[in-house]
Amino acid sequence: MAIWTVLLALAASFGEMLSRDEKRVFRDIVNRYLVLYLGINGVFAFATYFFLPSVAQLFFKPEQIGWVKDSSWGRVFVAAFGYMVIVRAKVVTIKNTPIGIDTLYDAFARYCLRHTNMVMNNRRNDILDEVYGKYQDLERYRIAFDDRLSSAPEEERETLRAQRDNVLSSSLTAQVKCKRLGELILDIVGTREELEKALESVNPGAR
Repeated sequence: MAIWTVLLALAASFGEMLSRDEKRVFRDIVNRYLVLYLGINGVFAFATYFFLPSVAQLFFKPEQIGWVKDSSWGRVFVAAFGYMVIVRAKVVTIKNTPIGIDTLYDAFARYCLRHTNMVMNNRRNDILDEVYGKYQDLERYRIAFDDRLSSAPEEERETLRAQRDNVLSSSLTAQVKCKRLGELILDIVGTREELEKALESVNPGAR
């Protein structure tokens, strides 16, 4: 049953990381820093599962802790989700600043998230560079953006239009403008394949 504890904890941790940016999809955030983050959470969950019966004895009578003994599902769920209470624990307070496991855990989580974002940004820049190597016509990007704008959530369209207008009216080089518009299109369509499809379907000379 310990494996179920770890799997549930990993699913919750992965969902938390994914929810930090709803526009990301599974393959966008898979990297060694995410694996490290999930691994630490898995270790905490397993340790909680292992020590839970002993800890419960300190706070409850023997007849009250049957739900955490042996290989019960109660023990699984308490450990899988309860370990977060442990890592959020505050041990002491120094100058109004709580210090405890939470301090180290949050620092570690921010480290993993920061490097995960760096990996994703580098991956996105590589995509935009490679796509620009195939399509270098600014008008193509502008038309592709207009064609795909209706696919964006309605509440985001005005913001996307404003970003498009800012890019086109800027003094940036044509190459940078293409990549900026490509990034906006990528935000709408989600994948490199769809970005290339949007650009390929455009005939700049026809408009």
